[in-house]
Amino acid sequence: MNALFSVLRIIAGLTSVMAFVFLSFVVLLRDTGSVAKDGLNVLGYVTKLFATGFAESAAPRGDAWHIGPWQVMIGALAIAMLVSVFTPGSRWVLHSVAALAAIVMLGYARMIITGATLEVACLPFLAVWFAYYAMCVLWQRNPAAT
Repeated sequence: MNALFSVLRIIAGLTSVMAFVFLSFVVLLRDTGSVAKDGLNVLGYVTKLFATGFAESAAPRGDAWHIGPWQVMIGALAIAMLVSVFTPGSRWVLHSVAALAAIVMLGYARMIITGATLEVACLPFLAVWFAYYAMCVLWQRNPAAT
């Protein structure tokens, strides 16, 4: 049983890292065009600023990154899942992450009903963490000693 618990800890840690990397990749791909456009606007502004002898004062407006609270919450959950893998004996960390995961699951349900986006692909990673959580909570001995 100790080997099963160790394997599940490793898999839960890897899936939390994969969820964070995948979410970062989705956000990067979604906003690459607007970031490139704003980067060119800034480059043009700096060029004009030097060409006019620093007389130009109207800076371009930059609003390229559109990271919403949903992406922040999923990213925070992925990091919290990773932290919980290193603290299997701390019940309050496990229960806190489970509460955050439940909130994210409600958000996923709303997202699926209203129209799924790419963040839904992080949903299977939660199933692995919930298996790890169940094993930590139902573990008879102290899992930190394993």
